Amino acid sequence: MKSNTFSGKNIFKNTSWLFFEKIFIMAINFFVSLWMARYFGPEKFGDYNYALAIVSLFSSFVPLGLIGYLVKELSQNPENEREILGTSFLLRLLGGVLGFIISTIVGLSFIKDDDVFILFMFFNIMLLIQPFEVIYLFFESKIQSKVSVMSRLIGFVISSLIKIILILNNSSLEIFGLVYVSEFIFSLILITFYYNKKVINIKKWNFSKDLSKKYLKSTWPLMLSSLSAIIYLKADQIMLNSMSGSKEVGIYAAAVKLSEVWFFLPTIITSSVFPVLISSRENKSEFEKVLQKNYDFLFGLAFFAAILITLFADLIIKYTYGIEYQDSALVLKIHVWGAIFVFMKALLNRWFIIEEMLKFSAFTHVLGMVINIILNILLIPKYGAIGASIATVISYVFSIYLITFLFKKTRKEGIKMTKSFFIFFRIFRNNY
Repeated sequence: MKSNTFSGKNIFKNTSWLFFEKIFIMAINFFVSLWMARYFGPEKFGDYNYALAIVSLFSSFVPLGLIGYLVKELSQNPENEREILGTSFLLRLLGGVLGFIISTIVGLSFIKDDDVFILFMFFNIMLLIQPFEVIYLFFESKIQSKVSVMSRLIGFVISSLIKIILILNNSSLEIFGLVYVSEFIFSLILITFYYNKKVINIKKWNFSKDLSKKYLKSTWPLMLSSLSAIIYLKADQIMLNSMSGSKEVGIYAAAVKLSEVWFFLPTIITSSVFPVLISSRENKSEFEKVLQKNYDFLFGLAFFAAILITLFADLIIKYTYGIEYQDSALVLKIHVWGAIFVFMKALLNRWFIIEEMLKFSAFTHVLGMVINIILNILLIPKYGAIGASIATVISYVFSIYLITFLFKKTRKEGIKMTKSFFIFFRIFRNNY
């Protein structure tokens, strides 16, 4: 493969492809998910999301915190690509096998319905094929995400069309699981074929024992963060199913999909401002101003969106999911306020990277996970999906915002976030 120049033009094209992929997949997936939710009804939609949540819980075993780290390694050490890819592939494969075994045991223990278990096992196959995603990381490191995006989009479009056909033909629940995993298998076949033809056959990858020790030692905070974040996001649906039933999971999942549909925005915004933050790091005053300005912007964006969604939640649920999901409206009104902290956390994460505080970042994820699980245990039995949404928002407040005041180095970020809460008063005062 010809060497790629890391020019501004190439970076812009690469970012544009990634942005297009997120927007396109988000839009199509949103409408297909709505259609599926209406087709299944709250109970079966709950079963679908419950099975997927269990597999997602164990999917954190596969990346082993290596995603961002590998892109950096491949960019800085292109001469060692075969060893880097071979070593990371084998580590991820071992993680995938471990995750598959544990996930299967959990599924056998907790899933009683045969159809739901078949659906779950189709989802579970994902853990065994995810190691091939290191090829995506290779093209990302070369600023050639177009290749990865095209392979994923082809698989996604075909999968979405098949799901629509299945809905129109009144297909059974478990078939959707087969289509779900087939999408990823097809996309990985495409990207692997392209890599073998244009770069090198994956059979020529090498495993390095020294590299494996280095990766496991260097990335454990990221691995812990990834595991905690996934438990954080999926434990509520698993606990809801065991405490309140699959219908309540469906009600909750419907609201969460609407609440989180725009969560990609802070990632894109902070990715764009990240180079500015790095370049202004030497000028402390300028650095602090850039941070405050972006905390203000992210808060304002999330606040206005939360207000609008809260005001129109009943109508949104009625005209998207239908009357069967009317109980999702209150869940949505509560859950959407967590976006304020999710948006600001995207910037805080960038600050963690700049200040080399990955261990503290991992700690915040673990704290959020623990608080969320405890609150779910306390609130779900009495309040169901509403209790799960309250638990989520409270855990965000503690693990993203309040935690910063406990440590001297992070306290100034907590103060910046607090100032953002009063941005409208600050603007009014400055104008008058």
